[in-house]
Amino acid sequence: MLTQRHRDILQRVVHAYIHRGESVGSKTLSQMEGLDFSPATIRADMTQLENMGYLIRDHASSGRRPTQQGLRFFVDGLLEVAKLSDHDKDRIVAACTRGDDLEQTLSEVCRVLAAMTPNACIVRIPRMSEVAIHRVQFIELSGEHGAEVRILALLVSESGHLKSRVIRLKTPLRQKELDGFGDYLSREMRGKTLAEVKLWLHKELERCEKMFHDLCRNLLSSPVLSASSDALIVNGRMNLLGTQRHGSLSGKEIARMRDLLSALEENRKLIHLLDECDQLDGVRLFIGSESGIVRDHSCSVVAAPFAGPKDLMPGTVGILGSVRLDYAHVIPLVDFTAKALGTLLSERILHGGL
Repeated sequence: MLTQRHRDILQRVVHAYIHRGESVGSKTLSQMEGLDFSPATIRADMTQLENMGYLIRDHASSGRRPTQQGLRFFVDGLLEVAKLSDHDKDRIVAACTRGDDLEQTLSEVCRVLAAMTPNACIVRIPRMSEVAIHRVQFIELSGEHGAEVRILALLVSESGHLKSRVIRLKTPLRQKELDGFGDYLSREMRGKTLAEVKLWLHKELERCEKMFHDLCRNLLSSPVLSASSDALIVNGRMNLLGTQRHGSLSGKEIARMRDLLSALEENRKLIHLLDECDQLDGVRLFIGSESGIVRDHSCSVVAAPFAGPKDLMPGTVGILGSVRLDYAHVIPLVDFTAKALGTLLSERILHGGL
């Protein structure tokens, strides 16, 4: 069982490792404010922490750094989460207002979040590959007579998921005409998967009224009918190899980050991890091998689920980086972003603006 002195020492070792990226010796700890113990006493306690699995040293004469177990204990019991600044909140909320459709908005949020940390940001968006279509709707967004018209194409699945994309038409259509054609497509497409819808639309293109040819062609070529099972947005990959906010990565850490970049390209395990978060509440933290995407002590993932009302459009947002993540800042950042995305979905679903 850890004493209060063990906890104080462990907390300072973790802080030093996160901010400096270096192992810490007993002499350095004894000079820290608030730790009024001799180097010999600290050294004895560090040895005990090492024997208990919380600390490790790379060689006999080095200081010690936290293990995965030590980081987990620190995050669960010793971490003091920072208060997110109003500036950071404003940047995230502003990102939620950009983009013509939901996927573009999520991409913008991902970009901004990656810019706010020296790490990679990941967003898992809902899958539509195996769900059946329930309704199709078209909403005219802008356009004047004789000019290009912007139309919001909205697909609603039987499970309540929504998928949308802005398409541009050269053929002007009134909202009344769009409503009528949307009702017709809804009746014909209801119960079909996206793959079946695309086949049906190809046939429909040959026999539908000429005025709707432009709309059908654009709908067929639009990503709104894509059924990718790897719906993952990643931004900030190069952050993983760049200069960190609290110092530079060591050669060993850079090698591990290169392995992590490879894992991002083959993202099946990462998608599985984020899908697990969809079933949970609140922020989840995975340190080292806990994530299942790496086998060693090379990275951490902080993730949180988001959804609209009645759990419509569930997704996950997260930060992925070195185990030297600034947990005190990243955890509230991910938490606020997930809540902001939940609010965004609720507003767009309520007003039909997805």
